[in-house]
Amino acid sequence: MSKRTKVAASKTESDSRRERRVLRDRRALVPPAPLSLEILSVGLRDLAYRELLEPAAAAARAQGGAIPQVAFGVTASIDFPGPQIATLTLHGTARDAAPEPLAEVELRITAVFKHDQKLSQRAVGTYLSKMGGNILFPYIREAVHSVSSRGFFQPMLLTPRLITDLFTDAQLATLPDSAG
Repeated sequence: MSKRTKVAASKTESDSRRERRVLRDRRALVPPAPLSLEILSVGLRDLAYRELLEPAAAAARAQGGAIPQVAFGVTASIDFPGPQIATLTLHGTARDAAPEPLAEVELRITAVFKHDQKLSQRAVGTYLSKMGGNILFPYIREAVHSVSSRGFFQPMLLTPRLITDLFTDAQLATLPDSAG
C-alpha cells in the first residue's frame, strides 16, 4: 500500500464531511461566472460624521479607552448609464454598537466599471451583487476610520467582512438578460 493510499484510508467520515462543507462554502464565494470587469473609478460621494452624545457624557464614556464595536449597514443600487458601463453605489452607515452610540459615520461611495460588450446587464448585476461589496469594502473601511479618527472620540474600525448578495433575485430579474 502506498503512503498516499494509507493517508486517504485514514481519513474519517467526519473529515470528509468537513471537507465537503468547506468546498461548498468556498464555491458560494466564487463569482457567478468569469467576467471581464475593469474598475474605471471609485469615488466617495457623501460623507457625514455625527457625534451623538452630549460632550460630558461622551467624555466620561471615552475615558474607558476601549475601541468601540461598530455596527455597519449597507444598501446598494446599480445603474447602467452607457454601453459597457455599470455603476455600483453603496450607501452605508457605521455607528458605535453601544446602546447609546458615541458617533456615526454615513457615506455613499460609487464605483464605475467597464464590462465586456457580450455581457448582459443581468450577468454584470449578478456579479456585482456577489462581489461588488467586497471590492468597495476597503474604501469604505478607510473612509470610516479616517473621518472618525479626526473626531473627539476614538476612531471606528470596521472589522473585515464579506458583503455579498447586495441585490435580491427579484431585483436582478428586472435587469435585461440580453447583451447590449
